[in-house]
Amino acid sequence: MNVSKVAVALSLLVGCSKDVKRDAGAGERAAAPSGVAESTIARPRGICGYITEAEASRALDQPSKYRRADGTGQSCTLDPASGDAFHGASVDFRVSRGGTDVYAFFAAQKAAEPLRGLGDRALWLPAGDTRGNLVVVNGPYAVSLTISDFSGKGNLKARARAFAERVLDRL
Repeated sequence: MNVSKVAVALSLLVGCSKDVKRDAGAGERAAAPSGVAESTIARPRGICGYITEAEASRALDQPSKYRRADGTGQSCTLDPASGDAFHGASVDFRVSRGGTDVYAFFAAQKAAEPLRGLGDRALWLPAGDTRGNLVVVNGPYAVSLTISDFSGKGNLKARARAFAERVLDRL
């Protein structure tokens, strides 16, 4: 099976998982980090309710905002609040129930690195200097995310981990 077919299969597998907690904490507000206006940090409803823009901003060490939804409701993306994806990190994440197949897919990759102290089990899969993937299994849930940063800031694994920790707090 070629890589593109595997990627499509993985997307369908994660996106079609059922019983995801939706609307968790919808409407809550958090304190704004410096550089993020208070009015921009209301937690979105639905699947994106696992992390606020303020929490993402702290985890990614940059002001961040949700990208306009694409209508599928299967994943959420946060971008630099400036809108300039070449000068900050973007994160696309999903939460699925019973999504341990995602973990198995990551584990089969040669470059996968186990991470300790994050959920029940976690793997980091680097993809060069500007991109990486993280999957965390915590009980019946799997959190998977892709982080991209073309600014050269580095610390992708640490920022992905901090992001995932905030999401795990809501499971």
